[in-house]
Amino acid sequence: MREAAEAQVARQAAEAEAARVAAEARAREEAERLAHEQAEREAAERVAREAAEVQAAREAEAAAAAAAPTRELRADETLVLVADDSKIVRVKLSRLLAAQGYRAALAESGEQALELMAAERPHLLITDVEMPGIDGFELTRLVRAAADTAALPVVMITGSDDKQEEARAAGVTQLLGKPYSEEALIAAIEAARLAVKVPA
Repeated sequence: MREAAEAQVARQAAEAEAARVAAEARAREEAERLAHEQAEREAAERVAREAAEVQAAREAEAAAAAAAPTRELRADETLVLVADDSKIVRVKLSRLLAAQGYRAALAESGEQALELMAAERPHLLITDVEMPGIDGFELTRLVRAAADTAALPVVMITGSDDKQEEARAAGVTQLLGKPYSEEALIAAIEAARLAVKVPA
């Protein structure tokens, strides 16, 4: 009888110990869960705070830029890039541009035009259609595909009358036929110049 009682007491003690261990394990799991949730909340709050700070900085920068006085780009600050494989055309256009006070960069191929654009971004691109390697259409598509030059005005000069659709698809701003009006070309450059605002 005494042995049965002792066994009962031992069993109850073991059950109590098991219950205590299980309770401690549950308490640890709950504490870990709460700590994990707290860490996630703090991380989310930190990310939101940093995003808000970045946005506020951008807005402040934009407001400062908007408030800063600006002026029109001067003709002698306006850089026009000419891409044409004909030296005669490049010389003729560079003289016309110089007479109007513009700066000119000359490229004899689409590849060279891209190199010049990487070095100094022009305010307008004048390109021929037919060039070895990268032609005028491909050059225009590459200009439109790059974030820095996507909005660059592109004037294309062609002797063909059937290039309108292809030029429009490539992203050409204005298509001029040969012979073209120098006044029309200067007007396109002036429109590009007047669209640019620089700090006063």
